[in-house]
Amino acid sequence: DAGEVITYQIVIEHDALCEIEAKDVLITDTFPSQLISVTVESVDASSGIAPVPAADATGNTVTVPAAGTLDIPVGEVITLTVSAVVDLSILPSEIVTNTAEVTWTSLEGPNDDERDGNGGIDDYEETDDASFTSDAPALNKALVDTSAAHTPGANVTIGEIITYSIDVTLPETTIPSIVITD
Repeated sequence: DAGEVITYQIVIEHDALCEIEAKDVLITDTFPSQLISVTVESVDASSGIAPVPAADATGNTVTVPAAGTLDIPVGEVITLTVSAVVDLSILPSEIVTNTAEVTWTSLEGPNDDERDGNGGIDDYEETDDASFTSDAPALNKALVDTSAAHTPGANVTIGEIITYSIDVTLPETTIPSIVITD
């Protein structure tokens, strides 16, 4: 529903079997427009990085580190926790996908001979996404009463007056139009 807080955890794990540090690492997550008030809750590192990198949340984009890049030692795990509020513009049953990206190089600083994420064996870039689906409207129609005492439950007779209730549950969002036909 609109106004609900969604929390994401982005985990970057530098494989302990790797032989070198990941250099010039940049973590970026541009949240979709259906999410607003993007807030970095925490950035944690398992060990080896001191100080733990700061994060920046500007508009709907989060970057770690807040400025520049960082190096991640072999075996290090960085966990970024970010929250966002579901915007009123979300539609019922809408699928919202958020994608985070991490890029890195094999050598410190600019170097024409390094692997830098330009594709093929040089692909030092990973993305991962998470999705959720907003609530859908719900409709429930039920027989409430009949005018003939001798007819049990839904077994009714010709000419009998039947009373139904229709309950409609709408998600908290903007619904462009709604028509209920019975």
